[in-house]
Order: sequence, then structure tokens, then C-alpha cells
Amino acid sequence: MGKATKKKKEKAADFSKKKLKLGKGKQLASNAVDTSFKARSIALPSQSILESKSEDTPLTRRRLSLDDLITQLKHYNSGTRKDALLGMRELLSSNLHLIELHLVLIVTACTRAIADEDAGVRKGLLAFFAWLLPIIPPDNLAAHSSVLLLFASSAQTHIFPEIRIDATRLITLLLDYIPDAVVAGWSSKHEGHGARILQGYLGILNGGTRFGETDGPMQATSTASVTLSAGSKLVLLQSLSTFLRHAVDQQSSTSRTATQDINPASMPLPSWYLKRSFTSETAYEAFVSILHPPCIFIRDCISEDVTKDDFLLQCPLVEEDYAFSIADLSDLSPEEMELDSTGESQAAFTAQLSKTLFPTLRSIFLDYAPTVFSPSSRPSEPDTSLVMAVASIAQTLYGSLLRDSSHRDEATDNLRALLGYMTPYFPFTANGTRDQTFQELSLTYCELCALVTMVTHSEQTQRRSHKRARQEYRPKSEQLRAAHDSSMVQVRSYISQLLRGEATRHGQIGAPLSASAYIALLPTVWVLSSSSSTGDDVFASLVEHAVRTSSKSAAKRPAVELIAQLVLLEKASEYHGPFRIPATSKQTGPIEEWLTSLPQTLWELGNQNVALTELILRFLLRTFQQSSSMLSPKVVATLQSRLPAFFSILHPTRGVIAGPFSKLSSPSKPSARRLALDLVFTMARLPTRRKQKGQTPLPAEATSLIQAVDRAIPGLEEEGYWSEIKARI
Repeated sequence: MGKATKKKKEKAADFSKKKLKLGKGKQLASNAVDTSFKARSIALPSQSILESKSEDTPLTRRRLSLDDLITQLKHYNSGTRKDALLGMRELLSSNLHLIELHLVLIVTACTRAIADEDAGVRKGLLAFFAWLLPIIPPDNLAAHSSVLLLFASSAQTHIFPEIRIDATRLITLLLDYIPDAVVAGWSSKHEGHGARILQGYLGILNGGTRFGETDGPMQATSTASVTLSAGSKLVLLQSLSTFLRHAVDQQSSTSRTATQDINPASMPLPSWYLKRSFTSETAYEAFVSILHPPCIFIRDCISEDVTKDDFLLQCPLVEEDYAFSIADLSDLSPEEMELDSTGESQAAFTAQLSKTLFPTLRSIFLDYAPTVFSPSSRPSEPDTSLVMAVASIAQTLYGSLLRDSSHRDEATDNLRALLGYMTPYFPFTANGTRDQTFQELSLTYCELCALVTMVTHSEQTQRRSHKRARQEYRPKSEQLRAAHDSSMVQVRSYISQLLRGEATRHGQIGAPLSASAYIALLPTVWVLSSSSSTGDDVFASLVEHAVRTSSKSAAKRPAVELIAQLVLLEKASEYHGPFRIPATSKQTGPIEEWLTSLPQTLWELGNQNVALTELILRFLLRTFQQSSSMLSPKVVATLQSRLPAFFSILHPTRGVIAGPFSKLSSPSKPSARRLALDLVFTMARLPTRRKQKGQTPLPAEATSLIQAVDRAIPGLEEEGYWSEIKARI
């Protein structure tokens, strides 16, 4: 019964119609096939192969034009912005003419990425600017400096510290190409972006100060509390060091830019340390120009009616035609008329800045010095560079204040304190070794010590000359002064060993001095040579080093010029400094040896270093013109006997062999050959001038010298010049 009922129900289900419900719709059959489909479109607005572009439009490998890349720099995706920077470099490197045509568009678009929140985009921007800036002429780049510096200084105050550091990297890059625009107005808020950039530096260092308020306590303006890593501190301090160096030396850097086409080998040595030893700046400038004068020929100074050897009275050692005319004075701007007051204001600003930075410099040095100068471990490169940056900033700021400024008291005490922290590690080495970096640091330390010593001696001289009462006793200053005096003993020992090529510490090997290292020694050598207790020993070491240095060495020229200046100080007008060349025969032996070695140096130089040859010839000429006490009869005879080989040699079998004289050529005036002829004329006339008599027979050495010139001069353009001056010997 049950089975029959079930079968009936199953048969009825096959033919029953399912009742529809409201809102449900018709149900699909179980065997229905879905034949519907969907289509989607892909939008490629800048990559469509159907887009037509002019064949003359420069494109990248991705077929993007400059306008397309500029548009992509505004894209929301960081990868697209980074690719746009890479594409711009690709496009511009193969089409350099686009840079000049679209420089405004390129700079304006790139400035948006200075404060980009993506690190990859900022890194790509720095790489792009590092490639682009050397290509742009400085004048064109300076025209767009305002917008670049505006965005860069704004990024220095960004909330994210990594963006501030990258903005500092960009400013460092701009300092290499447009330093004047970057530092313009650094001590004033009214012109340029320099003040904003400097405040940005101090804000990152957490040492901001309201500038212009030199009176009263300093007010911190930075609220940053982010601890910078060693690498970030290094980027910041190195950039700040470069900024301050350009800012403090802005006037001198402008003059260097104006003479950038001149060979640096022909430029005079820095001699600012001599200025205090002259009663007036005019006398100092006159002395410096003795070895680098304008064009003056002896032939032009000798008149027909000169019967005595008084041509020196008619041949000024320095050209005096520098007077201003009314037209020149009318062109002076109000800023130039107020130069003194502006310089004093800048000195006050620099003093305030040094006071602000002193705690930071001290803190960084004390944090990293134990690691850098540890005898048991090799220091890391960032730590070493941080210590170097601290020394460089101190050298720039305190050097500017202590050379020419009335704001010295507190700056001198702060510098003494900073040097006191550095003294235990001097001379600076790491892990028992010495390299070029630590030698530069040691020389910077020596220069700063020399600056403090010069200021101290100057203050003592002023007190004695004005008969002023002793100033208020300051125990801290007296303690710092005593510590500084003891450190100068170490400096003297270090300098003497360095000049002699000896090891400055046990286990080291002495090395020759480079030209830059020798120039860095100059202020220290001057201070030590001027000392009554140690001057003779240091001067002897200096002369021995000059004699020992090879003529091919880069340090030969600064060594020759320094000793030449020291010798010429004997007859310098208005000189009142403490340095004097030793007078005893034992002490004058080294300087006489150096003088008599100069003809050999001229022979060895040949025509390879015309600037040094001219310097030696001009020094000998000035020495004979001034009748220096160093020119004893023995020295004069030795010079006259050794100098003929410079002109020509009479060989027994080969005949006349031309010396280096005939190969000299120089674009400057007077030429090196004419200087040599002037020297021969002066040396031959020396006995006549000393005896104050008429014409006397020439010594055999002088006769041989003139004959050597006669053999070398035929065929040269100076032959007529020699004939004129020879007739008056």
C-alpha cells in the first residue's frame, strides 16, 4: 500500500506546475545555460599607441615628452613621481638645448619635490640636481635661486626630520654653485635668504636664537626634540661649516670669483697674520705687493741724465696710481659709504652666533672624541668627520672674530675652553696611526692656538702702550690662559718635528708636507718664530725644511715665498713686529745656505714652474735693491758664480749650451726673462752703489755672469732690452 502511493506521487510531480510567488520572478530551469557576458575598458591616457606626436618633439624611451614628465611630477603615486625625475634626466641629457629653453618650467616643477614625503622621490631629486646644476651657467642659475632657496628653507622647518636633512643636502649642493646667493643676507633679515637658512640650521640643531638681540640673554626659538643620528649630524654640520665659510669670507670669495681664470700657483700666500705688525693697513698692503707688483721695467725707470746708481729712487717697488677720481667717488652707494658700520654689525652678529653654537660644538666633540681618538679601535668615518666639522666651524667663526674684530673677550675665552678639551688628544691620531685627516685636524688646532696667542700679545701691547690699569681679575680666564701656554709648548714641538720630517708620536713614520698643509702652518710658524724664547729654533727648522724640499715638490713655492717675506721684513716700511732674523754667524748660516741654493733651484725648475721661477727672481731682485744685510760679500760672490748656469754654459767640446733662461715664457708682465736680466743688472751694479763711487772694475764673478747672458740672449726678443740696460752697467 505504501509503495503504490509513493509511485503515484512521483508521477504526479513530473507534470505538476510550480506555483509562482509574488516578487520572486520566474525560476530558471535546472539545465539552463547562461549566455550573458561583461566587457571592461582600460584607460591609457599617456601610453596610447594611437596617440600621434610630432616627430620633432624630443621623447624618452617610454615616448614621454617634457610636458608629460612635468605633469607626472604632480602624480599622486610616488613611484610615478620618481620615474618622472629619471625620465627628465634621460630626456635632458640627450637634448641639452631643452635646459636653457625650459629652465623656468623645470626648476618650478622640481621645487615641489623638495619637501616630498617619499624618501625615494627626494633622493631622486637630489641626484637630478647633482647632475643638472653643473650644466647650468652660474648666472642663469642665480636668476632662479630665489624660488629654490625659498622651498629649501621652508623644508628645513618641516615636521619630519628626514625632510629637513634632505633639504640641508640640497642647500649644500647649492653652496657649491651659487654660494653668494645662498648666504646673501645671512646676518640681516631684510635681504636674501641667508638668515632663514641659518635659522633652519640652528633649528635642526635645537639651538635656535633670536638674532639681532645681541644684548641680554639669548632666547631659544626651537621646540624640536628629535635626536639626530650621527649621519644626520654629519650632514648638518658639514653643510653649516660650508655655509659659514662662504658667509664669513663673502667679500674675499667675490674677489676670487673675479679672478678665477688666474692660475692659483701665481697667487700670493695668505699673509693676514702679518697685518698686526704694521702701523697701517697701507704699509701692510705695500709690503705684500713687493713680491707681486705691477709691471715695472728697469729700462723704463732709467733716465738719460742718471749718472749715479739711483734708479731705485725712480723705480717704486709698488705702483702708487690708485687714487680715486671724483667720478669714482660719485658711484659709491650708501651701503659702501657705511662699510665700517656694517662690518662692525656683522662682527657683533658673528660673536653672538659663536656664543650660541659653543655649547653644541663642545657637546659634539666631547661625545665623539673618545671614540675617534681611542688607541684600541679604529674610528668610524662619520664620527671622524663630525670631529673635523666641529674644528672647521670653530676655525671659521673664531678665526673671523680674532683676526679683525673688537668682540674678542668672550670669544677668546670660549675658544680657549674648546682648545682645552682638544689638548689631551693632541697631536691627533687614531689607533696609533696618523693619516691626512688627522694631520689637518692637528694643523687646525695649531692655527687656533696661534690665534689666541696673537690676541693675547696684542692685548698686552695695547695695555703697555696706553698705560692702562690692569683689568678686572678673572680666575677662569687666568686658568684658561695658563692651560693655553702649556699647550703652546706641545704645538712648538709638533711643528718642529713636522718641518724636520720626524715622527710626531712613537711608532709613526715622518712624511713630507703637502702644499695645503704648509699653508695651514703659516700663522703658527709666524707666532712661534716671533717668540723671543723659541723663535730662533723654529726659524732654523723652517729654513732647513725649505732647503731640503725638492724643487718639484708642491710645497716648494709656499716655502720659498714665506722665507722671502721674512727676509724682506728687515727693510719693510712701518714694520714694528717682534720677528727679527738672527744676527749671529751661527744662526745666519741656514739662511745664507738657503739664499745660495736658489740658483740651483732655478736650474732644476727649468721651464716647468714659471710662477716659482718669477718669484725667486723677483725676491733676489728686491733683496739686492734693498741692500739686505743677508747679502754678505761671500753670499754675493756665491750667487754670482752659480747663476751663470741658469743662462748658458760654455762646454769645452760641445760649445755653448743654453740654460733654462732661453726656454722661459710667461703670459705675465714683466716676463721671467726680463726679471732675470734686471737681476743681473742689479747684481753687477751692487759694488758701485755700496762704495758710492764712479764706475769701478767689475768682479770676476759679475763679469762671468754678464758673459753668460751675452751667450744666451742672441735671437731672443729681449736682446734689445738687454743691450739698453747693459750699456749702463
